[in-house]
Amino acid sequence: MNPRTKLGLLLLATLLFVWTVVVLVYPLLPETVPAHMDAAGRVTRWGSKLEVLSLPLIFTFVALLAALLLYAAPLEGGEEVFRAAAAFVLWGGLFAVLFPLGALWFPGNGAALTRLLSAGAGLFLVAVGWALPVLSRSTPTRPLCGLPGQPVPTPEQGARLNRRFGALLALHGVLTLVLALAAPSPAWAGVYLVAGLVVLAAGFCSLAGRGLRP
Repeated sequence: MNPRTKLGLLLLATLLFVWTVVVLVYPLLPETVPAHMDAAGRVTRWGSKLEVLSLPLIFTFVALLAALLLYAAPLEGGEEVFRAAAAFVLWGGLFAVLFPLGALWFPGNGAALTRLLSAGAGLFLVAVGWALPVLSRSTPTRPLCGLPGQPVPTPEQGARLNRRFGALLALHGVLTLVLALAAPSPAWAGVYLVAGLVVLAAGFCSLAGRGLRP
């Protein structure tokens, strides 16, 4: 079985896992779940339990998009590429079920739910950071950002940029995980996660622009 077929089957199996968890957990949830917490982790807004479907729905959309790209775009490489893509899919699926599971495990405990979601996001970023350089070698290089007319990067330039960005993403994920588990306030990890991603995206675009100047 080639890596493309195996990855497609893994996407399908992960989607089935995510929605099986949702179907089993959803009836057990209280009618309202924490929807917003303050810096101390206290619940400031309650929402319908329908909100726990947000991450599974986002994962489903991304998985369907990935399936379309998988069969429309060229894919090169063997088991190494499959393992990297599999890590991305599996960690994404696990992260998608954290909200419904967290709402079941920690009913009304906004601080614990915030720490759980932040820790899951950190682990997912570590997986993405590791997989990105491997996956980028399996598809034709394309400019990820920059001004119109920016030259297309050479394979060597693209690989170097993706290695750097992947390493920074993984480091960002590790620090997010540490903050989620050890910070005095559960909000620290969430704030750091979002702010760090914005800084990383801006820095990567700047780095790409400088690195691709003729």
